[in-house]
Amino acid sequence: MVNPVDEVLRAFDDLDRATEGSDPDKIVRLFVDDPDITFWGSGISEQAVGRSALRALAKAIAGAPGSFEIEWEERRVSIRDDVAWVNARGTARWVQEGGDVRVLPYRLTAILLREADEWLWHTVNGSEPQPD
Repeated sequence: MVNPVDEVLRAFDDLDRATEGSDPDKIVRLFVDDPDITFWGSGISEQAVGRSALRALAKAIAGAPGSFEIEWEERRVSIRDDVAWVNARGTARWVQEGGDVRVLPYRLTAILLREADEWLWHTVNGSEPQPD
């Protein structure tokens, strides 16, 4: 039997991999079909509510120059019935256009729903914490 925490983390990793590619539909397919799906990234413009807004944001992410990768140092998963949430902390590496590299802390909270034995994303809230 598969551990449900492992299933949630696999779905979590699927979104990481999808944002590294150039297929915005791959990102959208990882989300539940709900008008209130929400993606709030750490950038002011990185916000989407609903599938069409998420598709537009995914296209912008896929077409953005440079790269953005996160190495997760902590991922805590909680599950209640068909709802899971993940609180994650890690280090992001952002290679900007022109080759400048920024390394910064990153936090993410996610809500996933289980539908037909598959964990799908509903809500993403990412942040880049600033020094105190």
